[in-house]
Amino acid sequence: YPKVNPILIPPILCVFALALAAQGAMAQQASPSGQPALDPATLTEQQISNVQVPEVLYGLAANYKTSGDHERLVWALQRLVVLQPNIGDLRLALAIAYASQGDKSRTYETLLKMQQQGFGYDIKDNPNFEKVRGTEAWDFIVDSLRKSLEPFGQGKVAFSLP
Repeated sequence: YPKVNPILIPPILCVFALALAAQGAMAQQASPSGQPALDPATLTEQQISNVQVPEVLYGLAANYKTSGDHERLVWALQRLVVLQPNIGDLRLALAIAYASQGDKSRTYETLLKMQQQGFGYDIKDNPNFEKVRGTEAWDFIVDSLRKSLEPFGQGKVAFSLP
């Protein structure tokens, strides 16, 4: 997997904020059934866990990040990870969301799953993890993720195309 700079996560979420803004404009109108549209700030964990469209979840996550709704941000990111389990940046964003809440257990668990999947990140000096640093488990996880960045084995040409 390519190394992705964790600094890029906020801009990625901002892109989806534009989609959310368009969705918000439409949400102010009544739905075709005459019922008012749902307000993202009132969605329950169950409602978010039922969303099937990643683009909607990206928009919700951007909205929750901007508004400071960390609980719903975690719910949206958890659902995105279920729908797109092989995107390391999503798992990293989820780990950061857990870390911002000071939840060491879920942060460490998420980071370990990333390492087991083969993702490599250098998160040692990432300020987003300030609340979960300072344990032997943290040092082990940071070292494991960093080691996953190192190339291994010998590559050789299998075939050539004209």
